[in-house]
Amino acid sequence: MMEEIDGPLSECGGVRIAIQGCGHGQLDNIYQHIQAAAQAKGWNDGVDLVIIGGDFQAVRNAADLTVMSCPPRYRKLGDFHDYYSGRKKAPYPTIYIGGNHEAASHHRELYYGGWVAPNIYYLGFANVVRFGPLRIAGMSGIWKAEEWYRQPHAERLPFNHVDIKSFYHVRELDVRKLLLIQEQVDISLSHDWAKGIETHGDEEALWKARPHFKQSRLNDIFGNPAASEVLDHLRPGYWFAAHMHCRFEAVKHHQSSPPPPPPDEMETNDEKTGQATNRIFNTKTRFLALSKYQPGHDVSEHLQLSYIKPVSNYINKPESDQQHVKYKLEYDPEWLAITRALHPYLVVSEDANDREAETPPPLPTANDEKDLRLIIEESRAWIEENITSQGKLVIPASFVLTAPVHNPGEDPETSSKQPEEYTNPQTTQFCELLGLENLWDASLQERKERRGGPRNTKKLNSSFKN
Repeated sequence: MMEEIDGPLSECGGVRIAIQGCGHGQLDNIYQHIQAAAQAKGWNDGVDLVIIGGDFQAVRNAADLTVMSCPPRYRKLGDFHDYYSGRKKAPYPTIYIGGNHEAASHHRELYYGGWVAPNIYYLGFANVVRFGPLRIAGMSGIWKAEEWYRQPHAERLPFNHVDIKSFYHVRELDVRKLLLIQEQVDISLSHDWAKGIETHGDEEALWKARPHFKQSRLNDIFGNPAASEVLDHLRPGYWFAAHMHCRFEAVKHHQSSPPPPPPDEMETNDEKTGQATNRIFNTKTRFLALSKYQPGHDVSEHLQLSYIKPVSNYINKPESDQQHVKYKLEYDPEWLAITRALHPYLVVSEDANDREAETPPPLPTANDEKDLRLIIEESRAWIEENITSQGKLVIPASFVLTAPVHNPGEDPETSSKQPEEYTNPQTTQFCELLGLENLWDASLQERKERRGGPRNTKKLNSSFKN
C-alpha cells in the first residue's frame, strides 16, 4: 500500500518511517525487528522516525500498573522502565499516541505531550507536530458513548475504577482542536479505527478473518466516529491506526478542492475576510491499521517501513546532500495557536469527592466560528512573535524523571499502592512557553487532601468492555 520512493533521502524529500501497531511494552523486540527490516531494505543507517499506534504502556514501576486498564493477571511490566531509567536508549526517534491500555498516571502528567524517556515522545491527548518535511497529527484514546465524549478531564489520582476506564476515552475538546486545523497534514494517527473506514478496503475479507468485527458493525459500535470526522476534515496523506490486532488497508478518496493559493495571496485574503484560508487540498488518504508484536507471527502484521513524502506545502530542504538527514521534532505553530486560543475551554477537576464539581464551558457553535477564527488568528500572531521568530519551535530534549524507577523487588501483579501525582516540568515549561496557566499543577497539600477520599461516581458509573 505504501508508496516507495527510490533515491537518496536528500533528493526525494521523504522520511524513512517505521510504523508499528500496538506497543504493549515490547520495545526491545520492536526495535530489533525495525533494525532487521531496515537492513533488509538496504537502509543500513536505520530509519528516521518510529511511530507506535498506542497501547504503548510507558510503565515506570509497579505502581503505574495499578491504574492501567487490565485485569491484574495481565499486568506485565514490559521493558519500557529500562528506557525510562536510562539503562537503555531508543535507537531511533520515537513518537506515539495513547491507547486503552496505558500507564494513565504517566500520561496524565503530559496532557500536551512530552518525552517519556530520552528519544521517546508521547503526543499527548491530541497534537500536531513537525518532523522534517512532515506534519503529523495524533489523537489518543478510544471512542466511548457521548456521555464520556463531552466530559472534562476529571481524572485525578488516586483513581477509582471509573477513572481507570474513562481516562482513555476521547474528549470533545481535544477533537475540536483538530477540527480547527486549516493547513494540510501529512500523517494522522489514532488508536482505534475511523468509523466506516472498512468500507474503503476489502471489508468482506475483514469480516471473514474477524467475524466478530462484523457483528460489532451491525451493532453500530465498530470504529471511532470522532476519528472519522477528523479524517474527513484533515484529509491526510496517510492515516495509521492499531487497536484491533490485525492488518487492514484502505484508501479513502475525498472531494476535489482547488489547490491553495500562494502564501502572499493567502495572507491578503485573510486580511480581507478576517478568516484563515483553508489550505487542506489532499484528495486521497491511505489508511493502514497494524497489529501488535506477537512471537512467531509475520512481521508485516505489526510493522511497516516506508518512505513517506509530504503532501503539505511545508518542506524543510536538507542543508546537505547526505543520504540520511537527522531531523528534529518541532512544535507546529498553527497547533500552538489553537491550543492557546482554546485554553479557556479546558477544565481539570479539582474536587476530590465530586467529578462533576466543574463542568466545561460549552464549546463554540457554528455561529461562533468566525469569532473563534479571529481569536485563533490573534493567537497565531502571538505565536509568531514570541515563539516562531524567536527560534523556539524545536521541542527541547527536557526529559526528567518524575516517578521513581522500578524496584526489582516489587511484584507487578500484586502491587496495590497507586502512584503519586506529579507535576511534570515539561508541562510547566510548555504552559510557560504559551503563557498559559498550568491546570495540571497542584500543591503537595492539595494532593494530600485529594488522596483522603474517593470521588462520587454515581452518575457516570457504568459497565465497561473496553
